[in-house]
Amino acid sequence: MQGLPGKIPLGWTHSHQTQQNKGPGFRLYSTQEEHAGTTEYYLRGLSSVIYFYKSQNGTRTHPARSCRELNLEHPDYPSGEYWIDPNEGCSSDAEYVYCDFERGASCVYPKNKQITAPDAKPFQWISEATSDLELMGYSMVPVQMRFLRLLSRRVSQNITYLCYNSRAWDDDGGRTIKLQGVNEMELTGNDRIKPVVLKNGCKELNDEWHETILEINTVDKEALPIIDMAPFDIANSEKKKEFLLELSPVCFYH
Repeated sequence: MQGLPGKIPLGWTHSHQTQQNKGPGFRLYSTQEEHAGTTEYYLRGLSSVIYFYKSQNGTRTHPARSCRELNLEHPDYPSGEYWIDPNEGCSSDAEYVYCDFERGASCVYPKNKQITAPDAKPFQWISEATSDLELMGYSMVPVQMRFLRLLSRRVSQNITYLCYNSRAWDDDGGRTIKLQGVNEMELTGNDRIKPVVLKNGCKELNDEWHETILEINTVDKEALPIIDMAPFDIANSEKKKEFLLELSPVCFYH
């Protein structure tokens, strides 16, 4: 049986044994049995790959790429907490998020429920007033969040400013708390991405706790999440002034 120079003739395979002074040997195998065995081997491997992708069910070992893909694969799943892996790497770097299937969003939790900086000065960033670098961090690592942005159309987040004699949003006076997004953009009432004021209870300075709620909803996906804040109405007053900051999960809409 003749083959092309340098090529192994069809139907032949290396024998794994060499004969002295004769170089590699070849043997002709059973064209039906051994070909069938090889084909079955590769089909089993392909079946394993298909099974892996079909079994992306939102668990730690079988995360989906995003909440959208999980919903497409399992439309009967209710909204809730699931594992996703936006960069589709090893499942060991999967992230635990809230999937809002009704709104079509993958939502990432902040690490801290409430944030404060008792020593902060007016208009001083919280990151400058505390040594805790993770105070306004999030449960998803930056690399995975970048991939999640690529899979999304827009992003939103709510910011709640809990206040005791401390104003948060003074449109009349042009003074507001300062917010900084992940791209280091400063978000205030005068910037192009202006937060919507859902509630402004912190206008009341009556020695009681109130709250101001702000919402940012934008197609500028690099604007969120919020990673820093600077209060303005604290200290330098006869009244006791305090504040707490609560960040909602940042939601990426598909």
